[in-house]
Amino acid sequence: MPYVNTLKIYQFRNFIEREWHFSPELNVIIGNNGAGKTSILEALYFLAHGRSFRVKELNRMIHQGTASFTLFAEVMDQNIFSLAMQRSQNGDNKNRLNHAELKSASQFAERLPVILFNPESFQLLTGGPKSRRQIIDWGVFYHYPLLRIHYLKIRRALKQRNAGLKQNLPRSHIKLWEQAIIESVHEINKARNEYIALLFNHTITLLNNFINEHQLEFNFEPGWPQDEDLAVLWEKSFLHDLRLGTTQYGPHQADLKITSYKKPARDLLSRGQQKLLITMLKLAQGKLLHDSLKITPIYLLDDLASELDEQHQKFLWDYLATQEAQILLTSIYPKTYLPQKKLHVIDLNE
Repeated sequence: MPYVNTLKIYQFRNFIEREWHFSPELNVIIGNNGAGKTSILEALYFLAHGRSFRVKELNRMIHQGTASFTLFAEVMDQNIFSLAMQRSQNGDNKNRLNHAELKSASQFAERLPVILFNPESFQLLTGGPKSRRQIIDWGVFYHYPLLRIHYLKIRRALKQRNAGLKQNLPRSHIKLWEQAIIESVHEINKARNEYIALLFNHTITLLNNFINEHQLEFNFEPGWPQDEDLAVLWEKSFLHDLRLGTTQYGPHQADLKITSYKKPARDLLSRGQQKLLITMLKLAQGKLLHDSLKITPIYLLDDLASELDEQHQKFLWDYLATQEAQILLTSIYPKTYLPQKKLHVIDLNE
C-alpha cells in the first residue's frame, strides 16, 4: 500500500515553505477557513495528476510575487521513493523521480494513485461529461497500462487536427491526423467499455444496502453516434469543424451515462441518493484497483461534512477502515464524523 510519508511545498498557494509528515492511516487536517487545508490536498493531487482539481491557471497556484512553485513528496511502498515537481510561469517545468529528471510526470501517477472526494465530485451526475470521462480514463490508466501509448497518440493527433482546422489546411492534410486517431480508438473504446462494466458491478455491490429500488445502468458513449462510422462522420462534419476550428466528434467527447429505468439517474434520484451513488462509485474504483492489481489508492477527502450526513460519513469511514488505505481529510473540527481510532491531526491554526 503506497502512502505519503512527507510533503514539502514551496511557494504554493498561501504557503512560502512548509513541511508535513503523515500517518499511513487517517490524517485529519484542521484549520479555519482560508488556512490552506484544501491546498495540501491540491498539492498531492497535482503531484499525482499534473493538474489541479481547483483551477486551470498555473499563476493562481504560484505564491504571489514569485515565479514558480515546487512540490516534493516522500512516498513509502515496497521501497521508499521521492517525487518532485516544479512548475514555472515561464514554462520551465521539471519532474524528478528519485532525483532523476523525467520528461513526463506520468510515472508519478503510476506510483501515486489518488481518489478525490470534494464538493465538486458530487456534481458528477449533473455536470458535463469531462469529470465522468476522467473517472473512466483513471481506471483504464491503471488496469490497461499497455494502452497508455494509444492515449498519447490520440491526444497528439487531435491537437494537430485542431491546429490544422484553425489554419484552414487542406482536407488531405487533416485526414492524416484522423487516421492516427482511428488506428488507436478501437483499443481505447474496448478498454473503456470493459472498465465501465467492472466498475458497475463493484458499485452495485456496494449500493445494495442503500439503493435497491432503482434499476441503475452504466453505459459508455464513445463521443459520436454509435451507429456512425467515425471516419465517415468526420468527412460529413468537416466544413462545420473548419468553421468552429475544433473537432466535434471523437474519443475526447466520450461519456459515462448513468441511468435509472432508461432515464438519466439525476432526474429520478434524490440529491441524497445521488451523493450516495457517487460515493459508492468512487469507493468501487478503489476496491476494483485493489482487487485486480493489489494497489490501494490514497483517499483525499475535502470538506466531507458539507456533502454527507453523519450516517453516510460513518459508512464511508467504516468501509475505508477495511481497505487499510491512507486517508487525508480536511475538516473544521469537530463537525465531521470520525471513527474511534487513533488520528494524526495536523492543525493549521497553530
